[in-house]
Amino acid sequence: MLAVPASGINDFAFNLYRSLNSESSGTNIFISPLSASTAIALLNSGAAGTTSEEICGMLGFEGQSSKEIDNFYKSLNGKISAADPSSKFESANSIWVSKDIHLKGNYVSRACKFYDAKVSRVDFSSYSSVDAINKWCSDKTEGKIHKIIREPDPNLKLMLVNALYFKGTWNFSRFPIVKEETFRRVDGAESPQKMMYKEGKFFYAKDDIFSIIEIPYGNGTFAMYILLPEDESEEGFRSAVEAVTADRWDSLTGMMNKKEVHLAIPKFKIEYEALMNDALMSLGMMTAFTPAADLSGISSAPLMVSFVKQKACLDVNEEGTEAAAVTSIGIKLTSMRQEEEPVIFRADRPFIFTICDRSTGAVLFIGQKVQ
Repeated sequence: MLAVPASGINDFAFNLYRSLNSESSGTNIFISPLSASTAIALLNSGAAGTTSEEICGMLGFEGQSSKEIDNFYKSLNGKISAADPSSKFESANSIWVSKDIHLKGNYVSRACKFYDAKVSRVDFSSYSSVDAINKWCSDKTEGKIHKIIREPDPNLKLMLVNALYFKGTWNFSRFPIVKEETFRRVDGAESPQKMMYKEGKFFYAKDDIFSIIEIPYGNGTFAMYILLPEDESEEGFRSAVEAVTADRWDSLTGMMNKKEVHLAIPKFKIEYEALMNDALMSLGMMTAFTPAADLSGISSAPLMVSFVKQKACLDVNEEGTEAAAVTSIGIKLTSMRQEEEPVIFRADRPFIFTICDRSTGAVLFIGQKVQ
């Protein structure tokens, strides 16, 4: 079994964030790299050849077997779920399969054993199946994400879905002061923003590019980290995005010491939806999206990935944070044409942030707030 933590999945987290930023610089971003990688690992359980090699390399598991990766995700999610009884973390997986596709027994067994996946037969051409998938997502995210599929799609043959939900209260009860301020957006314009204030001791560090602060939840296992670029210009923010790597993350968090801090952060919400196909292909997962895909471990039918989408939402307020994400992987027969939906973004203000499980080191969520 792979050791926890694994720096590879944090490499994937920051690589995915930077790739999405390159597509949408100047807008708010909020994603769950853990949700995305879990869904892709579930796909990899039935992948082989170049398809699997590319996925493993992208996720940071080059040279590891699918079974080792399955074990890793089972262990990781178990450790995170048990990390802090005063916070809520839930990860759930489901497989939705067309009635004309036969799933291989070994794939179903592994999906159930390692990912606790629910397997359901559906008719992707019916609205009742759309409703069933959306209801499952809503149930698993406390109603925060209630629609990931809008219309019936008879071209779909399989959907793999991961839902992630987190809720934590600050370990200092709440921010005592909230007042409206003016702040500068990444483009230099100013806008009103409710800011939350707190004085106290926090873990803090600074290098030549970032100041970083840790704001803990519950018993301190989960925390939000805010990375504030030292260069306040728009170009400085772009450079900071490129500098956010797993190595720099390890360096910054390793430098942190407890300091007396006068803390001010915005009270904010973000909703974000992205089609991740281009970002994932740029990171090396290419063959899975082509007719050359080898998903023979899932089914004897000639399958390829049609889309990888994620929808996520975040609410940061005086009491704490609530975050949810759903990643869906649509799979079709290789003879069918792919139809892509546009990426949807909602914007807010400029900084980079993560929500992490400190017990494993895993980045659960990452984002930027730039307007």
